[in-house]
This record gives sequence, structure tokens and C-alpha cells, in this order.
Amino acid sequence: MVTVNDIASPNAFVDWCHRHAATGHRHDNPPAARLETYRRRLSPRAWPVDYDALINAARIAGRHSYDTLMLKFFTRYASVGVINTLVHWSVFAIVYHFTGEQASSNLVAFAVAVTFSFFANARWTFRVQATAWRYTLFVAFMGILSWGTGKLADSLDLPPYLTLITFSALSLGLGYVYSRYCVFRSVS
Repeated sequence: MVTVNDIASPNAFVDWCHRHAATGHRHDNPPAARLETYRRRLSPRAWPVDYDALINAARIAGRHSYDTLMLKFFTRYASVGVINTLVHWSVFAIVYHFTGEQASSNLVAFAVAVTFSFFANARWTFRVQATAWRYTLFVAFMGILSWGTGKLADSLDLPPYLTLITFSALSLGLGYVYSRYCVFRSVS
């Protein structure tokens, strides 16, 4: 019987799941506890982790393991999003206090917040290396989403607070899917 203490690395866990499935042993749930316990033990020293392989191992281990892993990614992404929102609003308030202009204040706040969000998600949420190409993809998508939301709000004559709420909801849902499957996907 393999225990979490016997698994020394993420790759060892992936190998164990593949061997376990190859021998015809499939469980509804038992490996889920091992996966979650192992995920808690991951530290920056264990980087880089091949998350696609870890996710595939969770699929082999059972549906519950995969769902737990995806929920953990989304929860981390949402946590970074909350902090990102606070950064955006704080920078906006500070710049607006000194300039009195909403456009320049929002531009500076967006630039600071999206940069923070990119590096926090690369390091903490998805644990991949931050590169210039990934940064460009992330900033371009979030900028287009922000601009498009603002343009739509202007055409519908929506109040600014509704625009912020709409953008926050869109950037959480669409931003997560785009980040997970385009910007921060592991290259195998």
C-alpha cells in the first residue's frame, strides 16, 4: 500500500496513479485524499510542477480528485482577483486624488493591477514561469475585456458602479478560463 509519505514528488504521484490504473485498480474516491494531502505539501521548492500531468493523474484517480483540483485552482484565482480588485481601486483613488482625471487614474490602476494579477497567478495559482509572451497574452485579453465592457456600458449609458461589477464578474469567469487554458497552461 502506497501512502502519501512514500510519494516524494508530484511526478511520483503521477507515476503511482498510472501504475495503479494500469493494474486494473480503479476507485471511486480513495486517491482523492492522497492527492489533496499531497497538494497541501507542495511548496515552492517542488516547482516546477507539471500541472497537466497532475490533473490527468487526478482524472485517473477518480472524478472527485479532478473536481477538487479544479476547485482549488479556481479558488486561488478568485483570491488573487479579490486582492487585484483592492489594488486597482486603491491605485485609482490615489492617482485620482492627485490628478482629478478618471481616465488616466483608471489606466494607471489597471496597469498596476493587471501586472500584480499576472505575477500572482503565475506563481501562486498555476505555478508556471512568468514569461514576456504570457504577460502579453494576459494583458491584451484583460485589456480588451476591460475596454469592451466599458464601451458596452457607454453605449447602454450604464452607471460606473454597474460597469465595475460587470467587468469584475466577466473577468472572474472568462479570465479564469482564458488564463487556465491559454496563458498559464503547462507546455508538455
